[in-house]
Amino acid sequence: MSAGQTQDLNPLINQRGVGNFWDLSDPKYLVLASSISTSRRSYPHTVPSILQVFLILLAPESPRWLVSKGREAEALRTLAYYHADGNEDDPLVRYEFEEIRAAIEFDKTVASNVGYKSLFTTKGNLKRMRIIIAIAFFSQWSGNGLPSYYLNRILTRIGITRDFDQLLINGILAIWNLCWALFASFMVERAGRRFLFITSCCGMLLFWTIQTICFARTEITGQPQAGYALIAFMFLFFAAYDIAFSPLIVSYTVEILPYALRAKGFNVFQFTVSLAIIFNQYVNPVALDALVWKYYIVYCCWLVFELAYCYLFVIETKGLTLEETAALFDGEEATGHVAGAGHAAETKEATMDVKQDSGSISEKT
Repeated sequence: MSAGQTQDLNPLINQRGVGNFWDLSDPKYLVLASSISTSRRSYPHTVPSILQVFLILLAPESPRWLVSKGREAEALRTLAYYHADGNEDDPLVRYEFEEIRAAIEFDKTVASNVGYKSLFTTKGNLKRMRIIIAIAFFSQWSGNGLPSYYLNRILTRIGITRDFDQLLINGILAIWNLCWALFASFMVERAGRRFLFITSCCGMLLFWTIQTICFARTEITGQPQAGYALIAFMFLFFAAYDIAFSPLIVSYTVEILPYALRAKGFNVFQFTVSLAIIFNQYVNPVALDALVWKYYIVYCCWLVFELAYCYLFVIETKGLTLEETAALFDGEEATGHVAGAGHAAETKEATMDVKQDSGSISEKT
Protein backbone atom coordinates (compact mmCIF):
# COMPACT_ATOMS: atom_id res chain seq x y z
CA MET A 1 0.00 0.00 0.00
CA SER A 2 2.77 2.47 0.83
CA ALA A 3 4.13 2.39 -2.73
CA GLY A 4 0.83 3.56 -4.21
CA GLN A 5 0.31 6.08 -1.42
CA THR A 6 3.74 7.57 -2.07
CA GLN A 7 2.94 8.24 -5.72
CA ASP A 8 -0.64 9.37 -5.06
CA LEU A 9 0.40 12.22 -2.77
CA ASN A 10 3.29 13.63 -4.78
CA PRO A 11 2.89 16.32 -7.44
CA LEU A 12 2.87 15.17 -11.04
CA ILE A 13 6.37 16.50 -11.68
CA ASN A 14 7.78 14.47 -8.77
CA GLN A 15 5.42 11.49 -8.86
CA ARG A 16 7.60 9.10 -10.82
CA GLY A 17 10.87 10.23 -9.29
CA VAL A 18 9.69 9.73 -5.72
CA GLY A 19 8.23 6.34 -6.62
CA ASN A 20 11.60 5.22 -7.92
CA PHE A 21 13.14 5.80 -4.49
CA TRP A 22 10.60 3.61 -2.69
CA ASP A 23 12.47 0.33 -3.13
CA LEU A 24 15.86 1.77 -2.15
CA SER A 25 15.17 0.75 1.44
CA ASP A 26 16.80 -2.64 0.85
CA PRO A 27 20.39 -1.49 0.15
CA LYS A 28 20.06 1.51 2.46
CA TYR A 29 18.98 -0.51 5.46
CA LEU A 30 21.37 -3.34 4.71
CA VAL A 31 24.11 -0.84 5.53
CA LEU A 32 22.32 0.14 8.76
CA ALA A 33 21.59 -3.49 9.68
CA SER A 34 25.21 -4.50 9.24
CA SER A 35 26.17 -1.68 11.60
CA ILE A 36 23.84 -2.57 14.49
CA SER A 37 23.52 -6.34 14.06
CA THR A 38 26.47 -6.95 16.38
CA SER A 39 25.01 -4.77 19.14
CA ARG A 40 24.35 -6.66 22.37
CA ARG A 41 21.44 -4.38 23.23
CA SER A 42 18.02 -4.99 21.73
CA TYR A 43 16.51 -1.50 21.93
CA PRO A 44 18.17 -0.15 18.74
CA HIS A 45 16.13 -2.68 16.78
CA THR A 46 12.82 -1.49 18.28
CA VAL A 47 13.20 2.23 17.55
CA PRO A 48 12.12 2.09 13.84
CA SER A 49 8.96 0.12 14.69
CA ILE A 50 8.00 2.54 17.47
CA LEU A 51 8.48 5.51 15.13
CA GLN A 52 6.25 3.86 12.51
CA VAL A 53 3.39 3.47 14.99
CA PHE A 54 3.28 7.23 15.64
CA LEU A 55 4.23 8.53 12.19
CA ILE A 56 1.51 6.50 10.44
CA LEU A 57 -1.07 8.62 12.28
CA LEU A 58 0.16 11.67 10.34
CA ALA A 59 -0.31 10.06 6.92
CA PRO A 60 -3.16 11.54 4.83
CA GLU A 61 -5.66 9.57 2.77
CA SER A 62 -4.99 8.97 -0.92
CA PRO A 63 -6.94 11.39 -3.15
CA ARG A 64 -7.75 8.50 -5.49
CA TRP A 65 -9.27 6.54 -2.61
CA LEU A 66 -11.29 9.59 -1.54
CA VAL A 67 -12.68 10.03 -5.06
CA SER A 68 -13.57 6.33 -5.26
CA LYS A 69 -15.59 6.73 -2.03
CA GLY A 70 -17.44 9.83 -3.27
CA ARG A 71 -15.51 12.23 -1.02
CA GLU A 72 -14.48 14.45 -3.90
CA ALA A 73 -14.26 17.68 -1.90
CA GLU A 74 -11.72 16.07 0.45
CA ALA A 75 -9.79 14.68 -2.51
CA LEU A 76 -9.60 18.10 -4.14
CA ARG A 77 -8.52 19.66 -0.86
CA THR A 78 -5.77 17.03 -0.44
CA LEU A 79 -4.48 17.56 -3.97
CA ALA A 80 -4.48 21.32 -3.49
CA TYR A 81 -2.65 21.07 -0.15
CA TYR A 82 0.18 18.90 -1.45
CA HIS A 83 0.39 20.12 -5.05
CA ALA A 84 -0.50 23.83 -5.00
CA ASP A 85 -0.09 25.23 -1.47
CA GLY A 86 -3.83 24.88 -0.81
CA ASN A 87 -5.08 26.59 -3.98
CA GLU A 88 -8.03 24.49 -5.15
CA ASP A 89 -8.41 26.57 -8.33
CA ASP A 90 -4.87 25.89 -9.53
CA PRO A 91 -5.02 24.60 -13.16
CA LEU A 92 -2.74 21.65 -12.41
CA VAL A 93 -4.84 20.59 -9.43
CA ARG A 94 -8.05 20.81 -11.48
CA TYR A 95 -6.43 18.81 -14.28
CA GLU A 96 -5.25 16.07 -11.90
CA PHE A 97 -8.60 15.96 -10.11
CA GLU A 98 -10.61 15.56 -13.31
CA GLU A 99 -8.18 12.96 -14.64
CA ILE A 100 -8.40 10.92 -11.43
CA ARG A 101 -12.20 11.13 -11.43
CA ALA A 102 -12.40 10.06 -15.08
CA ALA A 103 -10.00 7.15 -14.51
CA ILE A 104 -11.99 5.85 -11.54
CA GLU A 105 -15.28 6.18 -13.43
CA PHE A 106 -13.77 4.21 -16.29
CA ASP A 107 -12.48 1.53 -13.89
CA LYS A 108 -16.01 1.11 -12.53
CA THR A 109 -17.45 0.63 -16.02
CA VAL A 110 -14.93 -2.02 -17.09
CA ALA A 111 -14.78 -3.88 -13.77
CA SER A 112 -18.09 -3.99 -11.95
CA ASN A 113 -16.84 -6.82 -9.74
CA VAL A 114 -13.27 -5.98 -8.86
CA GLY A 115 -11.58 -8.99 -7.28
CA TYR A 116 -8.44 -11.00 -7.77
CA LYS A 117 -10.15 -12.84 -10.62
CA SER A 118 -10.46 -9.56 -12.52
CA LEU A 119 -6.66 -9.36 -12.68
CA PHE A 120 -6.76 -12.14 -15.26
CA THR A 121 -10.08 -11.60 -17.08
CA THR A 122 -9.36 -8.82 -19.60
CA LYS A 123 -6.70 -8.52 -22.26
CA GLY A 124 -5.28 -5.37 -20.70
CA ASN A 125 -5.02 -6.92 -17.25
CA LEU A 126 -3.38 -10.06 -18.63
CA LYS A 127 -0.72 -7.83 -20.21
CA ARG A 128 -0.18 -6.16 -16.87
CA MET A 129 0.04 -9.36 -14.87
CA ARG A 130 2.46 -11.10 -17.22
CA ILE A 131 4.82 -8.15 -16.77
CA ILE A 132 4.31 -7.85 -13.01
CA ILE A 133 4.73 -11.55 -12.25
CA ALA A 134 7.75 -11.78 -14.55
CA ILE A 135 9.66 -8.85 -13.03
CA ALA A 136 8.82 -10.17 -9.54
CA PHE A 137 10.58 -13.44 -10.38
CA PHE A 138 13.37 -11.64 -12.24
CA SER A 139 14.06 -9.45 -9.20
CA GLN A 140 15.03 -12.58 -7.22
CA TRP A 141 16.13 -15.06 -9.89
CA SER A 142 18.65 -12.99 -11.84
CA GLY A 143 21.54 -14.61 -9.99
CA ASN A 144 21.48 -11.96 -7.30
CA GLY A 145 20.06 -14.48 -4.85
CA LEU A 146 23.33 -16.40 -4.66
CA PRO A 147 25.68 -13.62 -3.47
CA SER A 148 22.87 -11.90 -1.54
CA TYR A 149 22.18 -14.91 0.69
CA TYR A 150 25.32 -17.03 0.36
CA LEU A 151 28.15 -14.56 -0.19
CA ASN A 152 30.24 -15.97 2.65
CA ARG A 153 29.92 -19.48 1.23
CA ILE A 154 31.05 -18.25 -2.20
CA LEU A 155 33.96 -16.29 -0.73
CA THR A 156 35.08 -19.35 1.20
CA ARG A 157 35.04 -21.43 -1.99
CA ILE A 158 37.36 -18.98 -3.75
CA GLY A 159 39.80 -18.80 -0.83
CA ILE A 160 38.67 -15.75 1.15
CA THR A 161 38.08 -17.26 4.57
CA ARG A 162 38.83 -14.52 7.14
CA ASP A 163 35.67 -13.25 8.84
CA PHE A 164 36.87 -9.64 8.68
CA ASP A 165 37.51 -9.84 4.92
CA GLN A 166 34.11 -11.36 4.28
CA LEU A 167 32.36 -8.75 6.43
CA LEU A 168 34.26 -5.95 4.70
CA ILE A 169 33.29 -7.17 1.22
CA ASN A 170 29.68 -7.55 2.36
CA GLY A 171 29.56 -4.01 3.74
CA ILE A 172 31.21 -2.43 0.70
CA LEU A 173 28.82 -4.31 -1.57
CA ALA A 174 25.81 -2.90 0.31
CA ILE A 175 27.13 0.67 -0.08
CA TRP A 176 27.94 -0.02 -3.75
CA ASN A 177 24.35 -1.18 -4.35
CA LEU A 178 22.94 1.89 -2.65
CA CYS A 179 25.04 4.28 -4.76
CA TRP A 180 24.05 2.63 -8.04
CA ALA A 181 20.40 2.43 -7.05
CA LEU A 182 20.39 6.16 -6.22
CA PHE A 183 22.05 6.98 -9.53
CA ALA A 184 19.53 4.87 -11.43
CA SER A 185 16.61 6.53 -9.63
CA PHE A 186 17.67 9.89 -11.06
CA MET A 187 18.06 8.39 -14.53
CA VAL A 188 14.64 6.75 -14.82
CA GLU A 189 12.82 9.76 -16.27
CA ARG A 190 15.68 10.54 -18.64
CA ALA A 191 16.43 7.07 -19.95
CA GLY A 192 13.01 5.43 -19.65
CA ARG A 193 11.87 2.20 -18.03
CA ARG A 194 12.17 -0.12 -21.01
CA PHE A 195 15.71 1.03 -21.82
CA LEU A 196 16.85 0.50 -18.23
CA PHE A 197 15.32 -2.97 -17.97
CA ILE A 198 16.93 -4.11 -21.23
CA THR A 199 20.29 -2.52 -20.39
CA SER A 200 20.20 -4.13 -16.95
CA CYS A 201 19.55 -7.58 -18.41
CA CYS A 202 22.36 -7.18 -20.95
CA GLY A 203 24.82 -6.10 -18.25
CA MET A 204 23.81 -8.88 -15.86
CA LEU A 205 24.16 -11.52 -18.57
CA LEU A 206 27.62 -10.27 -19.54
CA PHE A 207 29.03 -9.97 -16.02
CA TRP A 208 27.42 -13.18 -14.74
CA THR A 209 28.94 -15.11 -17.63
CA ILE A 210 32.38 -13.72 -16.76
CA GLN A 211 31.79 -14.61 -13.09
CA THR A 212 31.02 -18.17 -14.16
CA ILE A 213 34.30 -18.39 -16.05
CA CYS A 214 36.26 -16.96 -13.10
CA PHE A 215 34.57 -19.34 -10.65
CA ALA A 216 35.36 -22.29 -12.90
CA ARG A 217 39.02 -21.25 -13.19
CA THR A 218 39.28 -20.94 -9.42
CA GLU A 219 37.80 -24.39 -8.80
CA ILE A 220 39.74 -26.14 -11.56
CA THR A 221 43.16 -24.50 -11.27
CA GLY A 222 43.08 -23.04 -7.75
CA GLN A 223 44.36 -19.68 -9.03
CA PRO A 224 43.54 -16.94 -6.47
CA GLN A 225 43.65 -14.28 -9.20
CA ALA A 226 40.54 -15.77 -10.79
CA GLY A 227 38.78 -15.54 -7.42
CA TYR A 228 39.67 -11.87 -7.08
CA ALA A 229 38.38 -11.26 -10.60
CA LEU A 230 35.12 -12.97 -9.63
CA ILE A 231 34.65 -10.43 -6.81
CA ALA A 232 35.27 -7.53 -9.19
CA PHE A 233 32.76 -8.79 -11.73
CA MET A 234 30.28 -9.54 -8.95
CA PHE A 235 30.33 -5.82 -8.12
CA LEU A 236 29.79 -4.97 -11.79
CA PHE A 237 26.95 -7.49 -11.96
CA PHE A 238 25.17 -5.79 -9.06
CA ALA A 239 25.68 -2.40 -10.69
CA ALA A 240 23.85 -3.74 -13.75
CA TYR A 241 21.12 -5.21 -11.53
CA ASP A 242 20.69 -1.96 -9.59
CA ILE A 243 20.09 0.29 -12.60
CA ALA A 244 16.66 -1.26 -13.15
CA PHE A 245 15.60 -3.78 -10.54
CA SER A 246 16.35 -1.64 -7.48
CA PRO A 247 14.43 1.52 -8.43
CA LEU A 248 11.81 0.17 -10.84
CA ILE A 249 10.24 -3.10 -9.76
CA VAL A 250 7.88 -1.45 -7.26
CA SER A 251 7.24 1.88 -8.98
CA TYR A 252 6.72 0.25 -12.39
CA THR A 253 4.26 -2.24 -10.89
CA VAL A 254 2.21 0.57 -9.36
CA GLU A 255 2.38 2.67 -12.54
CA ILE A 256 0.85 0.10 -14.88
CA LEU A 257 -2.07 -0.89 -12.61
CA PRO A 258 -5.40 1.00 -12.62
CA TYR A 259 -6.54 2.37 -9.29
CA ALA A 260 -9.21 -0.28 -8.66
CA LEU A 261 -6.67 -3.09 -9.07
CA ARG A 262 -3.57 -1.39 -7.70
CA ALA A 263 -3.60 -2.90 -4.20
CA LYS A 264 -4.55 -6.39 -5.40
CA GLY A 265 -2.00 -6.33 -8.21
CA PHE A 266 0.72 -5.24 -5.81
CA ASN A 267 -0.26 -8.06 -3.45
CA VAL A 268 0.24 -10.52 -6.30
CA PHE A 269 3.64 -8.95 -6.95
CA GLN A 270 4.67 -9.34 -3.30
CA PHE A 271 3.37 -12.92 -3.17
CA THR A 272 5.37 -13.80 -6.28
CA VAL A 273 8.51 -12.28 -4.77
CA SER A 274 7.96 -14.42 -1.66
CA LEU A 275 7.68 -17.56 -3.78
CA ALA A 276 10.92 -16.68 -5.54
CA ILE A 277 12.67 -16.10 -2.21
CA ILE A 278 11.55 -19.54 -0.99
CA PHE A 279 13.35 -21.02 -4.00
CA ASN A 280 16.44 -18.96 -3.23
CA GLN A 281 16.60 -20.12 0.37
CA TYR A 282 15.86 -23.81 -0.08
CA VAL A 283 17.10 -24.71 -3.57
CA ASN A 284 20.11 -22.45 -4.11
CA PRO A 285 22.25 -23.71 -1.19
CA VAL A 286 21.69 -27.36 -2.11
CA ALA A 287 22.40 -26.76 -5.79
CA LEU A 288 25.46 -24.61 -5.03
CA ASP A 289 26.98 -27.30 -2.81
CA ALA A 290 26.27 -30.02 -5.38
CA LEU A 291 27.22 -28.24 -8.61
CA VAL A 292 29.50 -25.42 -7.36
CA TRP A 293 30.45 -23.26 -10.37
CA LYS A 294 28.33 -25.31 -12.78
CA TYR A 295 25.22 -23.97 -11.05
CA TYR A 296 26.16 -20.51 -12.34
CA ILE A 297 25.50 -21.79 -15.88
CA VAL A 298 21.82 -22.25 -14.98
CA TYR A 299 21.53 -18.53 -14.30
CA CYS A 300 23.39 -17.69 -17.51
CA CYS A 301 20.62 -19.46 -19.42
CA TRP A 302 17.93 -17.83 -17.30
CA LEU A 303 19.35 -14.35 -17.93
CA VAL A 304 19.11 -14.96 -21.68
CA PHE A 305 15.40 -15.67 -21.15
CA GLU A 306 15.03 -12.52 -19.01
CA LEU A 307 16.59 -10.36 -21.71
CA ALA A 308 14.30 -11.75 -24.39
CA TYR A 309 11.23 -11.38 -22.17
CA CYS A 310 11.93 -7.76 -21.24
CA TYR A 311 12.62 -6.90 -24.88
CA LEU A 312 9.33 -8.40 -26.03
CA PHE A 313 6.91 -7.42 -23.27
CA VAL A 314 8.07 -4.46 -21.15
CA ILE A 315 6.17 -1.32 -22.20
CA GLU A 316 7.58 2.19 -21.92
CA THR A 317 5.66 4.52 -19.57
CA LYS A 318 7.99 7.51 -19.62
CA GLY A 319 6.24 10.87 -19.42
CA LEU A 320 2.77 9.49 -18.66
CA THR A 321 0.62 10.04 -15.58
CA LEU A 322 -0.57 7.06 -13.55
CA GLU A 323 -4.00 7.27 -15.19
CA GLU A 324 -2.59 7.53 -18.72
CA THR A 325 -0.24 4.62 -18.07
CA ALA A 326 -3.04 2.42 -16.75
CA ALA A 327 -5.23 3.31 -19.73
CA LEU A 328 -2.38 2.47 -22.11
CA PHE A 329 -3.02 -1.23 -21.54
CA ASP A 330 -6.77 -0.98 -22.15
CA GLY A 331 -6.74 0.41 -25.68
CA GLU A 332 -7.22 3.76 -27.38
CA GLU A 333 -10.76 4.25 -26.07
CA ALA A 334 -9.63 4.16 -22.46
CA THR A 335 -6.67 6.42 -23.16
CA GLY A 336 -8.88 8.98 -24.89
CA HIS A 337 -11.48 8.86 -22.12
CA VAL A 338 -8.99 9.55 -19.34
CA ALA A 339 -6.88 12.09 -21.20
CA GLY A 340 -9.98 13.84 -22.55
CA ALA A 341 -11.32 14.54 -19.09
CA GLY A 342 -8.06 16.12 -18.05
CA HIS A 343 -7.85 18.25 -21.18
CA ALA A 344 -11.47 19.29 -20.74
CA ALA A 345 -10.70 20.57 -17.26
CA GLU A 346 -7.64 22.37 -18.58
CA THR A 347 -9.65 24.00 -21.39
CA LYS A 348 -12.38 25.02 -18.96
CA GLU A 349 -9.80 26.62 -16.67
CA ALA A 350 -8.21 28.49 -19.58
CA THR A 351 -11.63 29.75 -20.72
CA MET A 352 -12.41 31.04 -17.24
CA ASP A 353 -9.06 32.85 -17.16
CA VAL A 354 -9.80 34.51 -20.52
CA LYS A 355 -13.24 35.62 -19.32
CA GLN A 356 -11.74 37.06 -16.15
CA ASP A 357 -9.12 38.93 -18.15
CA SER A 358 -11.79 40.27 -20.53
CA GLY A 359 -13.88 41.43 -17.59
CA SER A 360 -10.93 43.25 -16.10
CA ILE A 361 -10.22 45.04 -19.39
CA SER A 362 -13.88 46.07 -19.72
CA GLU A 363 -13.92 47.54 -16.23
CA LYS A 364 -10.77 49.54 -16.95
CA THR A 365 -12.31 50.81 -20.19
